[in-house]
Amino acid sequence: MGSRIELITVGVDDVAADQALAAAREFAEDWEEQFSRFRPRSELSRLNESAGRAAPVSAGFLVVLDAALAAYERTGGLFDPSILPSLTALGYDRDFREVSANSGPARRIVPEPGLVERIAIDRRAGTVTLPPGCALDFGGIAKGIFVDRLVERFAAWPGGSINAGGDLRVWGEPPDGDRWVVGIEDPVDADRERCLLSILDPAAGAIATSAMNRHVWQRGTERYHHLIDPATGLPVLGRIVSATALAPDLATAEVATKALLVSGGRGMSLNPADASGAVVIDVTGTLLVVPGRFPDAFAIHPLDSDGRAA
Repeated sequence: MGSRIELITVGVDDVAADQALAAAREFAEDWEEQFSRFRPRSELSRLNESAGRAAPVSAGFLVVLDAALAAYERTGGLFDPSILPSLTALGYDRDFREVSANSGPARRIVPEPGLVERIAIDRRAGTVTLPPGCALDFGGIAKGIFVDRLVERFAAWPGGSINAGGDLRVWGEPPDGDRWVVGIEDPVDADRERCLLSILDPAAGAIATSAMNRHVWQRGTERYHHLIDPATGLPVLGRIVSATALAPDLATAEVATKALLVSGGRGMSLNPADASGAVVIDVTGTLLVVPGRFPDAFAIHPLDSDGRAA
């Protein structure tokens, strides 16, 4: 998942916390074996290699695939799990820690329209058939479901937080104060926070951020980032440079951030059945709020350049 994963426990003793950490590590390893595109024998890699013919998949794999296909449909293709060939052609073809060492030329592959709609699932046989030329990368939605599953395991704690590379879930009591407060990074200056979010309701307990300053690499004179526009096969270029969505679950929040960025902010709206709301930062540095299903589930506190309440 390319992330440092942090657990915060509230009201849990050291023994239980150590057991939780061990369980989380084991679960993360199992998840990578299913969904990592960087492991040649992962379930995802084997499926991608089998494009054009039926490949067996596990029931757990189908859950994530179903979620990705539903997100594709719900967002009108803005969230598209079939952009992997475009991503690898641009140079993101290995674990990101190694991408900068790859000096090979970038290429451009425009995804074939409708590939996702031609994915065939035989539930009785437990197989999936990808159309020729299709390769999947679940990316953020798989990480979101991973965190959501961990939260289910630890939901009996008085309170807690799971943070996977800035995408996080909070629940129950915070470690201090009367509510959880989450900082949103400035996409221009990663050392400062642009605003704080106070979580007022569990409907906003999952927070996902996607930004153009994350996972950036160079090929020749060109710079690329990992957020691909399915219509062009190139990194998205729009008025939005950072999107943070809040939702009851992290998979929903992840999809909402991608849809906002890929749309370039057109309409600046969220499907009311999805995220609770979102905060975006545009190319001028302006902080904007996008109302969603539960706009009162969180409060926004903008910060100035010195980190003080604006």
